[in-house]
Amino acid sequence: MMFKIKKSLLSRFLGLVSLYSLVSLAAFLLSYVIRFDGNVPEYYLTQLWQAAAWIVFVQTLVLVTMGQASVLPDYFSLVDLRMLLFSNVVSCLLLFSFAVIVSARIPRGVMLLDIFLLNGGIVTVRAALRYWGEHRRSKQLAFDAVIGVVRPTAIVGAGDAGAAIAR
Repeated sequence: MMFKIKKSLLSRFLGLVSLYSLVSLAAFLLSYVIRFDGNVPEYYLTQLWQAAAWIVFVQTLVLVTMGQASVLPDYFSLVDLRMLLFSNVVSCLLLFSFAVIVSARIPRGVMLLDIFLLNGGIVTVRAALRYWGEHRRSKQLAFDAVIGVVRPTAIVGAGDAGAAIAR
């Protein structure tokens, strides 16, 4: 039983890290495409592929370090949103500082677009995971209510304590 729980936590962790990495890569690629109106010059295309690996690595590492890969994907609160935005801004500032120090010459427009696209992409993924989880859970609760296993319960004065009880 313990191994199954740890395996489940590991698979959730790896799944979130993979999703964050894909979103980071997509945001970075899309930043170049938008910046150059879909016609990325050869020099910048080469630069894009050289920088993509460490951009994705740093952004994903900061998200993991800030605890975004160990959260429950079914729940996405305003506190999670605040930490997510903070994590993404920190990672983009680190990358911008590094690019200035080593003279990477990544266009500033790409760096700014990347912040917005990364935030939008990860928020969309987390909101979709929450929606999917609630949809799946509501179907199970409806089935259980039909066969009489559960009874509907209301929590009055929900607030933070009520949200903790509901989880």
